Amino acid sequence: MVAIEIDKILNNSQVILLGSAVVADEINSVLLKLSLLTDCTPIKFIQLLTGKSDVNLLKMFTESDSRFIKAMCKIIKDWGGFLGDRDNLLRIHGSRDLVITCPKDCLRIEKAGHLIAMTHALECQALLNQRIMIS
Repeated sequence: MVAIEIDKILNNSQVILLGSAVVADEINSVLLKLSLLTDCTPIKFIQLLTGKSDVNLLKMFTESDSRFIKAMCKIIKDWGGFLGDRDNLLRIHGSRDLVITCPKDCLRIEKAGHLIAMTHALECQALLNQRIMIS
């Protein structure tokens, strides 16, 4: 999503997204609704509770700056999304992503979740190499 915001400024010839949304509607509807409670949510306390988990997504949440998490939760529901040419967009997504719905118009990694760049780096690299060779 940060790459999309950067693209709005730089107008790149291609944008590559790994496990990311292009519009807010692709984000899990429960998470979007929970974002409305951001101001009264004790993020640091929740981070402490999830800190012992071995799940990669929870580890990433635990180690993130709580101010950043709150800021992102507040703005996500009103995010404008990708405004560029969809032909210049390459998406790689996990079929089991519970945070962002796996879109139909993407390269799919079966049985992968939200953090595909971390959990399935070699598969992402292979798809990128294949796509670059074809282009």
